[in-house]
Amino acid sequence: VNTKYGTLFGEGHGMTTSPTGNAVVITTPTRSVDSSWLKRQYKLPILDCNIAEIKAGTAVREFSFWDWAVSHKSISEPLLDAMPLFNDPQNPTTSPIDICHANSIQYYKPLNSYLFSLRSPSILLVVASDLKTVKYVIPTDSSLQHFARFRSSNEITALGNFTFAKNSKLLDFKLINGSWKLTEYN
Repeated sequence: VNTKYGTLFGEGHGMTTSPTGNAVVITTPTRSVDSSWLKRQYKLPILDCNIAEIKAGTAVREFSFWDWAVSHKSISEPLLDAMPLFNDPQNPTTSPIDICHANSIQYYKPLNSYLFSLRSPSILLVVASDLKTVKYVIPTDSSLQHFARFRSSNEITALGNFTFAKNSKLLDFKLINGSWKLTEYN
């Protein structure tokens, strides 16, 4: 995929179809960034997640988690400062820091929005179909969740993949009075 960060391969955790019928994929550019605004600054490049709607091999719309985070520091700073940092276990001293590990994406037509499950920093993002506007940032209780899906316009389910727990949990989110409420089930 030709993106604003160069030519990248689509990443295998998830893909969906845009309202116009184009493929939407996760790409993971390695980027050197200025993290001086964070309490725990990154000493290595980061592995960003860049969601790209593609047509004929070229991104026509893109959403970069890092770019959004920099533009929305009051929301993103506590999330990034609190999350555990992940490096590639095969190369932990020089691999990029995985600050935004997307595990699933879904286009949900009734809301004309995408749902992104970001294992790190353990949030769900509901993003407008233009890939510009974040409608909701939904904390997932440090679940490192996977497979988030809308069940209805006010219900989302995901699989909580708690790293050190014996059991995974189903995470049900319900939109109540403009706020997403979480219930967990073993």
